[in-house]
Amino acid sequence: MKKGKRGMKRKAEEDDISTTRDPSGFEYVLTPAEAASARRKVKQVRNKVHRTRGASMGVSEIGFIHTIQPDWIQHVETTVNMDSDGNCGFRCVAAGLGFSDIDGWKRVRTAMVNELQENQEFWKDLLGSYFDQIKGAVQFFEGKDVGSDKWMTLPDMGLLIATTFNVVLVNVSYGCCMTFLPLRNAPPPMKDRIVIGVTNVNDTHWVRVIFKPNAPVPPVFLVWKTFANVDAQGWGFGINIQAQVPVQSSHVHTPFVVDLASP
Repeated sequence: MKKGKRGMKRKAEEDDISTTRDPSGFEYVLTPAEAASARRKVKQVRNKVHRTRGASMGVSEIGFIHTIQPDWIQHVETTVNMDSDGNCGFRCVAAGLGFSDIDGWKRVRTAMVNELQENQEFWKDLLGSYFDQIKGAVQFFEGKDVGSDKWMTLPDMGLLIATTFNVVLVNVSYGCCMTFLPLRNAPPPMKDRIVIGVTNVNDTHWVRVIFKPNAPVPPVFLVWKTFANVDAQGWGFGINIQAQVPVQSSHVHTPFVVDLASP
């Protein structure tokens, strides 16, 4: 589930690939109400944790802690489990966007398919021979009997998710800890940015991760720098450096910090 794709590595090494492209085409845009709802729900989860945890409760009581890269455990507020129906990864994304618990995963899959179809040449260039495989995995809308070939997988779907919804996707899974940024659109104001965290359980299940305020993020997926257009390059610049949490680790990508406490 967490294997890299040779097609992406090969493409990233080519020197003649343009880093700019026409930003027209399909773009899933959250309404102001949806974006506000997504941020409000994160705040509600955080507040609930603060009320129920108490000052004496440590990180060892965070669910699924064994799946999280050790350097990031201290920055995790809590985890939120998803239904184990094969759509758990897409449910994590839906929850991060504030979508309905019932059919939000369908909205996520639909938007991702539309992105692949509307910008097919771009994604074929990036994904190479894996394009059809990924499209086939995403283009599945049954709520049960979801085979493993239809699951959300990272890192191969990370850039697609970040680009489709113009969000920051952070995977803190042990052994596959990285950040995915949008490839096409300029970042919105800091207060309007949405960060979606996930961790993987035994290569078979995805769980949503809620981070503490001002948590650092893992290194950005290297392919992003090659394919991000001029507008999207803004995601990679230093953000809110003054709020950075000091972490002594080679795994921390210090120039890029996201204020995860945005209302």
